[in-house]
Amino acid sequence: RSSAQTTTAPDGDGVVLVSLVRWRAQLAGVGVGAPALLPQTGSAPRVVVTASDAASAPNVLLFEASGNELAGMNIANGIAGDIAVGQKGTLYMPGAQNAGMSEVEIAAAIGGDYGAGGGDGGLIAIGSCNRFSIALGAPVALTAPDPAPAPYESVIAVATARSGGLGTTPPNFLAYKPTYGSPSSCFKVAETSVTLPNNVDLTGVSVSHPDGGTATAFGSHGAGFSSVPLNTSSFGSSADYNNGGSSSSSLYSPAAPAIYLDGGVSEPIFGAFASSTLDAGTGIVRDADAGTCPALLSNPPCWKPGPLAQGVDVSHTPLFAGGYGFATDDKGVVQAFPLSGGPALTSAASTAKVSAPLLLGNAAPPANQLVVVQPNGNVRTLTLSPAVDTTVLTVGSFAPGVRPSTPVADARKSGALSGSVIYVIDGGGCSTTPCGPSWVWALQSDAPPLAASSTSWVRPGRDSCNTRNAQAVCP
Repeated sequence: RSSAQTTTAPDGDGVVLVSLVRWRAQLAGVGVGAPALLPQTGSAPRVVVTASDAASAPNVLLFEASGNELAGMNIANGIAGDIAVGQKGTLYMPGAQNAGMSEVEIAAAIGGDYGAGGGDGGLIAIGSCNRFSIALGAPVALTAPDPAPAPYESVIAVATARSGGLGTTPPNFLAYKPTYGSPSSCFKVAETSVTLPNNVDLTGVSVSHPDGGTATAFGSHGAGFSSVPLNTSSFGSSADYNNGGSSSSSLYSPAAPAIYLDGGVSEPIFGAFASSTLDAGTGIVRDADAGTCPALLSNPPCWKPGPLAQGVDVSHTPLFAGGYGFATDDKGVVQAFPLSGGPALTSAASTAKVSAPLLLGNAAPPANQLVVVQPNGNVRTLTLSPAVDTTVLTVGSFAPGVRPSTPVADARKSGALSGSVIYVIDGGGCSTTPCGPSWVWALQSDAPPLAASSTSWVRPGRDSCNTRNAQAVCP
């Protein structure tokens, strides 16, 4: 319901947009991170996962496509970022820091063959891996699952701040795995401390194409990025791409990269801040392909500067599909740019940072539809070629300085109709303080979802395809 959609005085909660809003449900606190989808079972619609900052009530909730609340659980001390979903419905999330300790939380969404042990629909805690003297302030990333009979993925987390240890430096790349027994628990696979240039901290992590080979973690940070291979029980030696560590040639990458597979070779694409000098003040950079670099991922790196306007920042993971990259900058402009080079297509500027876009699959890029959410609660659908920009609904606004999370889309089929259901978590309405609680909205769209794959990175959300971008079954 939204009183903003009527020019007459609304009654109570407002006017129901029956052609657009399928349902909405209230969370117990303000939303944290982006919504995610569980893997599909058969032809049934998928279950959506949401999180909030609720302290004494369930802060992880599952909703069926009908809007029915399927299950909930409380993660003690809270959640610090997007929930990542494994291929069997296992949930991985960074835990908020408490008394100097951070945790990687692991839970299982139980429904049919989801998670550990099967059983009735619901949520069970698997365990948490704890680490002192660090903060895990970025979403985690997932590797490909192990072979049967225990086909579960490793979860890779990065320390976004470290307070120092007794005689040793706390690790900043950490890998864990759920173990299923009695009781269930979290198992440490490997930890390592990578020396970063200029005393910077990590800002995010993505995992490169691991199917058929060693997974490699790409960690973004305040002077470029570092890659670290994950072996069976240890991390390998890191490679740092920061122009030799020169502070005069730093690259500030504030979020994890998208991993573009160029001829089967992993090629990271980063958002960057305009103060960076490696990218000549543009908002997108990528490591150049082997045809123009002496060696892929050379050090110093051979960067392809981005095509975006000078003097803009891109603070989220860029997206790509159909040979185009997509991003929103700090001016609220949504942009599409050919990965092979050429001018970018842009939307009109907004008044503040909008969410990173969700890519839909109604047409070949860049003519496909995108969905963004503004801080004032406006949900917009737009295309950049031809230029069409429509505000379809106004939901709860966000606190000042908070960037809205990116929605997620599931396929919708009803008789001869097809399209998508788009799940949006609002900011709880911030005309008063404090904000909240938030609502999760299920919106109908005629545009179908665009599937994540090795050639399509459709949103920054941490589903298991987008966090490793491999040619495997995507939830």
